[in-house]
Amino acid sequence: MPVRSESHKAKFLVLGIDPIVGLPNPDRAASVVINPPQGGTDALNVVTLTDNANAVTSVSVWVNRSVAFPDRDVIKAIKVTYADGEERSLGNKTGIEFTFTFHDNEKVKALSFWTGGRVDNFKLTTNEGRLFQKGGPGGSEKPQNVGNGVLIGFSATANSDELVSLGSTFKDGSD
Repeated sequence: MPVRSESHKAKFLVLGIDPIVGLPNPDRAASVVINPPQGGTDALNVVTLTDNANAVTSVSVWVNRSVAFPDRDVIKAIKVTYADGEERSLGNKTGIEFTFTFHDNEKVKALSFWTGGRVDNFKLTTNEGRLFQKGGPGGSEKPQNVGNGVLIGFSATANSDELVSLGSTFKDGSD
């Protein structure tokens, strides 16, 4: 997957799907900012860990030695928990698990991933000044557009060993 510039990041109106009847539900619609996955290119299917109706209440990452790049630690897996208790994850949950739990009304002030051939590092800063940074020293920084600061998920690719690329999704600044 090619690395996209800031100009390719766009706002999308995403219609939620009513889980009971399976039809679009305008009440679950959200204007969002989507930052496409960035990182390696050897995993093809993008998996979306997003529920456009619910904010993320916690993020967990697993850090361990890379299989493809055995000289460094990388983000092996990611899991999100939503306000309604639903959890979604992707990757190989091996290594050390680290979890960040948001306080009520806490928002993301800045989010960056360091990527190259893999997702090397994850750094989140909140409006309360809290910092969550995990992973290894490789890759180059990929700042994310955080919209209004309400994180609603991630999109990513993974192989059987680890995350390969990662992007984020936020509610739009006008919400």
